[in-house]
Amino acid sequence: MKKKVVVNYCFGGFGLSLKAEELYRQYSGDTETYVRDIPRHCPHLVRVVEELGKAGFACGRRLTADTPVAVGGGGAPGLWVRGGDGATVRALCAWLQARPWVGLVLARDAEGLGRAGTLPLAALGALHARAPDLAFTFAGSDAPDQHGLPGIAFIDAADVPQGGGMHGGLHRRELAAVLAMLGGPVPAARTSEVPSDLTDIAPTVLALLGLPAEGMDGVPLAEALGLPAPAPARRRMLAGHGAEALAVDEARGRLYPAGTGF
Repeated sequence: MKKKVVVNYCFGGFGLSLKAEELYRQYSGDTETYVRDIPRHCPHLVRVVEELGKAGFACGRRLTADTPVAVGGGGAPGLWVRGGDGATVRALCAWLQARPWVGLVLARDAEGLGRAGTLPLAALGALHARAPDLAFTFAGSDAPDQHGLPGIAFIDAADVPQGGGMHGGLHRRELAAVLAMLGGPVPAARTSEVPSDLTDIAPTVLALLGLPAEGMDGVPLAEALGLPAPAPARRRMLAGHGAEALAVDEARGRLYPAGTGF
């Protein structure tokens, strides 16, 4: 049996992590072909949709008469099941949880699914009318990248170079970011370790303009308004399957995913 490297197809192409590219070279013996020019149907590569097909799931990029399961792309692909068929969702969940390249598995109705280690999409604020029945992240690690910086993970966008930025998964290295604000009433030379995320930026700008921010997912950042910093975050761990777990921080009256890999 030939060894294969798993990639996920997205936006007309596919990408390989440095480790995956190394494995491809090792398995195929091809040291010349530029990674983006590797034939899509090369026997040493396999796509998530193809793997699902081999496992007996009729799936594609869209829901059709012949494909009752649609698979999205990105660093956290979603799976939509026609009619939300419970048996199919449970079977997909079990299959994903058995894959070594899968990180977390999340579900629209994790409690009703009845599979241990499946996390609710609501924990990420991702439960909405168009949410998938299931979603999963690719496994990440603290291993160094090509620049010696810690943190690598699979990604599927072919037009992003190795080490480039893109929508990622939920490993803590992918979620590590710095927010800097300058000007106007924003206090100078002030730092805060209290969690925040992108959804807090718009409410903060509105607050700086003296406008209300009711109904938004995020909250105004007190530190940017010259107010005392909120209390330190309280962390809790949500157990996934196997050794996977998602750290969630409670701060500012809301929840912030802190990632996996702790």
